[in-house]
Amino acid sequence: MNAVWHFACYEGSTSTKEALVHRNLSKFTVVAVLVLGGATALSAQEMAARHTLTTLAGPVNFDLSGTGTTTGFAFRGTRALTSHLAIEAGFLFARPKLQDGERASLFVPEAHLQYYWRAGRVAPYAGGGIGLGRQSRDFVSVTDLALSAAGGARVDLTQRVAATGEFRLRGLGREFSATTAEWMAGLSFAIGR
Repeated sequence: MNAVWHFACYEGSTSTKEALVHRNLSKFTVVAVLVLGGATALSAQEMAARHTLTTLAGPVNFDLSGTGTTTGFAFRGTRALTSHLAIEAGFLFARPKLQDGERASLFVPEAHLQYYWRAGRVAPYAGGGIGLGRQSRDFVSVTDLALSAAGGARVDLTQRVAATGEFRLRGLGREFSATTAEWMAGLSFAIGR
């Protein structure tokens, strides 16, 4: 394939600069194929998705009835469906300060479908999900649809314990009238197999 690309793009070219670019691109292509091929072979040997329990904490940027940043806490359980696909159930809890200066409680239970791959001790993942966002304050509660997308990585510290980092973006309401963005970090504990 690289030879075909060479003839299509550089046939008749005499520039040494173009030849140098082509040589470096060829080397990059070979290295990329070897690295990706090695990562694929490794991922076939060890499951990327696992059964886990995870606790996380971190800043939650919010745009609810006011904007700002507060600390959030999350607890999640993940069940591996295949070596790369997992379903996650969990929740976020935070206490954002609203426009009038009062604090509200934000509770978001949700389910996610996530795709994992393996790169040595690191298992990056990406996924999306659905849940309910419940804002409560002074005996008044509002519950909205919550759609979210997440990306992160789990770094194995031992066979059973991993450090986890994640970014999750969430829209609340049918027209995304409210949003949250979370940078969470925590520990993940493998359970079962």
